[in-house]
Amino acid sequence: MPPAKTYTTPQVAKLVGIHQRTLIRWLEDGKIAEPPRNRSNRRVFTDDDIETIRSFATRLYPPPRRKDRTRT
Repeated sequence: MPPAKTYTTPQVAKLVGIHQRTLIRWLEDGKIAEPPRNRSNRRVFTDDDIETIRSFATRLYPPPRRKDRTRT
C-alpha cells in the first residue's frame, strides 16, 4: 500500500483558503490539533487533517449566502 499523501503548512493553507499565519496561529492556540512532524521538524498534514481544518474554518467563516435571484 503506498504511503498516504502528505501536505506542508503552505499547501494546507492554500487548499483551505486561509493565510498560512492564520493556520499556524490556530495550531499554536490549540484550536486545531498539532500534526506530527517530519525529520526536518516540519508539520506533516494528511487529507483527514485538511478536512478537520476546513470544517473549523467554515464554522468561523461561513461562505456568503447567495441572494435568491428569482423574480416574482
